[in-house]
Amino acid sequence: MTDFSKLKGLYIALFVTTVVGLGLDVELTRLHYEVHTGPKKASYCTLNKTVDCAAVELSKYAVLVQVPMSAWAALFHLLVLGLVGWGLARKEAGFTLGVVALSALFGLGVSGYMAYISLLVLKKLCLLCTGLYAVAVIFALLSIVALKRAELGLLGAVSNDVKVFIQSPGASVPGLVVLIAMTGGLVVGYPKLYKPMTAIQPKKELRAKMNAGIEKGHPWIGPWTAKMKVPPVDIIEISDYECPYCRMFHLQLRNFFAGGKPLPVRLFHMNYPLGRDCNSTLRAALESSGRGGDVHKQACEAAKTALCALEQNKFWEVNDTFFVNQEILARGDIDLLLQKVDLDRAKLKSCVESDKTREKLESEMRFARKLGLMGTPTYVVMNASEAQCKLLTGKLTDGYCMLSNGLDPEKLPTVIKVMQVLRTKP
Repeated sequence: MTDFSKLKGLYIALFVTTVVGLGLDVELTRLHYEVHTGPKKASYCTLNKTVDCAAVELSKYAVLVQVPMSAWAALFHLLVLGLVGWGLARKEAGFTLGVVALSALFGLGVSGYMAYISLLVLKKLCLLCTGLYAVAVIFALLSIVALKRAELGLLGAVSNDVKVFIQSPGASVPGLVVLIAMTGGLVVGYPKLYKPMTAIQPKKELRAKMNAGIEKGHPWIGPWTAKMKVPPVDIIEISDYECPYCRMFHLQLRNFFAGGKPLPVRLFHMNYPLGRDCNSTLRAALESSGRGGDVHKQACEAAKTALCALEQNKFWEVNDTFFVNQEILARGDIDLLLQKVDLDRAKLKSCVESDKTREKLESEMRFARKLGLMGTPTYVVMNASEAQCKLLTGKLTDGYCMLSNGLDPEKLPTVIKVMQVLRTKP
């Protein structure tokens, strides 16, 4: 058996690596909490539509038993930290290395699965998650090196560790009790830590702080009023009611507008549902790739319902209800959500099933395709010149400037300034 002094450095390296992993877990759990309770601004970890931690945390894969995967990972790293720390304290060469190496293999397997989900299923790169994948690889390599230096096989090392655990109930039993208590605390406590997103503000309060209307059949809302004596900067939000990223930006913009800043801006809403029932481009792509199923099964129905709610002057109420109750919408419980809105349901049903509504939705999607839409949400500044669009780092098509990196509410004043300053120039 190798002397402990020759393994101490590896124990310390394992301990430090685990602490780094725990820190990343905590930060990722904090981010999960933030994006699920209505972020005020885009996360520092959201750089573009590919490098996006928030989108990963908003996906269904980020949760297990109503608890974030990152919180489970934090519990796992706390357990490993305790094992490595126990090995350091006991100063017995090879002690806990077997169980630690087994934990490393488990962590490596979970990391590989989550990397597959993130990169190949969601097609998103989460920087914090990537940090955790790196920690898992480094920890596994350190574990292998430690076992070799201790001249132990995996099964033999695990067997030795289990024997010591059984022979040391004064240390192992309290540790097991704490682990079980923390697991139960996560399952019971975390879902109660934050409230699911609900309506941002009652309708009357929203309208008291911003104007709303309809122009050429499209609803808009924003703080602009005619009293400002300057024409508004018009921005189109092209969105999908089942898109998690769309919900995040929706909450950011609505919260920002509700703050009462007197900005000359109007936000128009248009639909681009990622559902094969109404989106012919998506349907063709799925069929050509040989993939079955759908992307967002309720998106088409939700879009048509919102369009029909506009005829009853209830668009923004339905719009907000769908976004902030996205989990319920994804289950197909549209009727349940509509109970929250005062609507003539018979009239709504007739409208949703009409050819007129189908054509209106298709016209909005044709508009999006003409602009070269790459995904949702997409924000487009109307009536922009080439110089203006260049300053906004967007793509110009027929006077419509498609912003390349979404629309952070904090950047709205800059967008307005660019549009207003260059508007007066020849």
